[in-house]
Amino acid sequence: MIPTRIMERIHWWFAENYSYNNQEGIVGLYENEIRVRRNKISQIRVLINQSFYLASCLYQIIRDKGFSMRKNSTPGNLVGNGKNPTYFINQIEPLEFAKLRSIIALSCDITYIMNQVKSLCLEIDIQTIYNIIESSYHILNDYREVRNFFTHINSRLGIDRCLHGVSGELDIPGIGLRFGPETECAFYLGYNGDRIYFHDAQTKNQPASPKIVSFERESLNEFFNLFRNLYGLFISHSIHAEEFNNINPEHLYLL
Repeated sequence: MIPTRIMERIHWWFAENYSYNNQEGIVGLYENEIRVRRNKISQIRVLINQSFYLASCLYQIIRDKGFSMRKNSTPGNLVGNGKNPTYFINQIEPLEFAKLRSIIALSCDITYIMNQVKSLCLEIDIQTIYNIIESSYHILNDYREVRNFFTHINSRLGIDRCLHGVSGELDIPGIGLRFGPETECAFYLGYNGDRIYFHDAQTKNQPASPKIVSFERESLNEFFNLFRNLYGLFISHSIHAEEFNNINPEHLYLL
């Protein structure tokens, strides 16, 4: 569900807090600087509105379609060694994987939008929105990393596997996997519970580091907290407030 008339709420919040009749921040600015500032505010409004649309799509997939990649299992005791070992551990069913990829894609689309909004807010000193996004940055970044992993899985399995893969000793107890000292250019992808276990390295000089991204209910709720907090902010305006019916922000996108 998309919050009712969210675009209007965003508009009136900006009108009340960043209109050019009562904003001290524009004192001393030249006309072209004011025009640039106005344009950036317009961009922020459009981007945030789109992010609410994407969040509603994401919520519908999770709530209405049902999603669980839960593969509860007692980790085994796999030991990898040698050149180019490859491990897919507890692979999930194809339909659940398709849903997972949709969730990752939408959440990462939101991440890129929010990163741009954050940058724009920093440029024109809209601290309230910046702080809300910054408080959720850690989980936004987690979803960005796992999206990059899947998007470029061809290079991780193929030509660039030594750049991104595991070389040397590494222990991943969550999926019962351990690589020995003779390991070179290893690949692994595993699931346990609603968590994804994978690896990545950014440069040839940086060893592969294990990564875990959670899609448990608590983590997804934390992701949606970003929108609950933004919604709570945007319904706080007093201009034409009597024309709107609000829902409790805590009930928005509730899993």
